Amino acid sequence: MKKNAPATGDVDLTKTMKKRAEEEFKATSFRVPVSLMDKLKLYSLYEKKPMSKLLCEWIESLNLEEARTRAENNQQRRNSI
Repeated sequence: MKKNAPATGDVDLTKTMKKRAEEEFKATSFRVPVSLMDKLKLYSLYEKKPMSKLLCEWIESLNLEEARTRAENNQQRRNSI
């Protein structure tokens, strides 16, 4: 029978948890359907950040992308005049 932990020495639990969360996240990325909440939970484990912070970062990135698109459209309008 195989043992998961070495017989001697300390086991780095954070490394083990991170590896397991990463494997689960990768595995669920290809399974259909997986709820968005499940993916978010796994991603928050992987990134070691609370889900609320991840959601805020995601919303900020969407706002930045929207602002960038608006700026590009305004620049194109100015160039066409």
